[in-house]
Amino acid sequence: MRRLVLAYLVAQILLILYWTNWLVLPLSYTILFLKANPASVFTLIPIIAFALAYPLRGWKRLTLVTLGVITLISLPFLYFYSLSVGSVPIKVIKLKELPNLYGVYRLIPLQTAYAYALDRIQIPTHTIYFSESYVYYNGTRPIYNWLIEPEGLNVLIYGPLGAVFVYGDEYPPSVKVVKESLVWGLHNVKLKPLYADTLTFELIMRGAFGKELVYEDSVQVMTPKGVITIVPSVNYKVLFLGSLPYIEGFYVVYPNGTINFFKPQELRYKIPLLPEKVAREWLERLRYRDWVQAVFFHNTFQIRDVGSNPQPYLLLDEKGNEWWVFVAEPPGNTYAAYKIFLLNASSTKPLVYEYDLEKPQIGISKVVSYIVKAHPNWAWDELSVQEPMPVIINGTIYWKVTITTRDGRGLISIDFLNAKDGTVKSYMVKGKTNSQMLLKFLTSKGYKNVRNATVAKLIKIIEKLKEELNELERLIKELR
Repeated sequence: MRRLVLAYLVAQILLILYWTNWLVLPLSYTILFLKANPASVFTLIPIIAFALAYPLRGWKRLTLVTLGVITLISLPFLYFYSLSVGSVPIKVIKLKELPNLYGVYRLIPLQTAYAYALDRIQIPTHTIYFSESYVYYNGTRPIYNWLIEPEGLNVLIYGPLGAVFVYGDEYPPSVKVVKESLVWGLHNVKLKPLYADTLTFELIMRGAFGKELVYEDSVQVMTPKGVITIVPSVNYKVLFLGSLPYIEGFYVVYPNGTINFFKPQELRYKIPLLPEKVAREWLERLRYRDWVQAVFFHNTFQIRDVGSNPQPYLLLDEKGNEWWVFVAEPPGNTYAAYKIFLLNASSTKPLVYEYDLEKPQIGISKVVSYIVKAHPNWAWDELSVQEPMPVIINGTIYWKVTITTRDGRGLISIDFLNAKDGTVKSYMVKGKTNSQMLLKFLTSKGYKNVRNATVAKLIKIIEKLKEELNELERLIKELR
């Protein structure tokens, strides 16, 4: 019996070693965690102090226990301090005015793009994963992209069978499926005699050991060589008790399994050089630049998310430059927008442009309530408000939202909420629509917004009633 138990334990250990590539993967993840969170080593102090204090007595035991308790209480503050340290290399430049930013090009929300892409997958063994889409621009055309990946136990048998691309600047959306057998995807596993091979292991063995592979920001691009996958590699600059993430480069995975590494300045594909994840982490560190003010006095900002696609959004300016755009609100129960942050998506430098709003305007947290109020007779239990994203034209900030059916497949309306006065402009989607039609609608002076249109109708009704009352008074006088 004892031999049986021993054999079972040995088999379990060997199985774990096999699936973790003989501990290469956990060791890589551990080093990555320590680089990203250097202050975490202080969590060992209470554990060591309590362990050493257990067999002791008297003042020695009391000293070690006190040390452990003080360190334990200090850990949350140590965490915020580490974020403050990580924000030091980030340079902030104040903007006096906002550039024009066109969120109208992203006409199709992510959920709608996913629904249309999923409808085109007719392979029972494969699927696409919602969270593994990224967006990049070809000119002014936003492109959503997914690998057609095996699911379930099929990951042990099949590789990816191509990719699906959805163009987000028109409705109904243009969907292109590229069928192609690919050696590596984000999910497939190749069982080998000595280890279970994956794309992660392949990249780690090519220099990504102890670094973060940002699969949620990976992209698929159509090239003459076929569908390639580009995976960002993020490293951390370790500071005293803090860290700052930075983009080290990109791994380009070709259809035949060949993998090449490119530094950001060497990459020749038109995708954001600054991954969304890194941009968001920079802003989170910037929140605690003065950690005492932020923690104890709430003197900071907060990035809130609405819906399934969180901030930031990748928007274009007038020259076609790409920007990650954040609209920040104060912490707590105050939901007005009061800061806008811009990060150049084509630059890897830790540089943030900040614009302070002179007066509080409607923040992202309240957008849905204004849109619902603008359409009181709609069946909101069957509809969904998708992706509130900013559109900035001549200093005026609009929240562009897309109202879809609950499953995301049907576009009902595209609304623009003026963040300053709360008025809503509604573009009812009837038939084919594209981003140029939407931009013309927004910038034309002849628009009618929902609220003003309703008021105008009431004024006309009142004026007509007045005319009828005057006519009745005249008739009564004649009868008398």
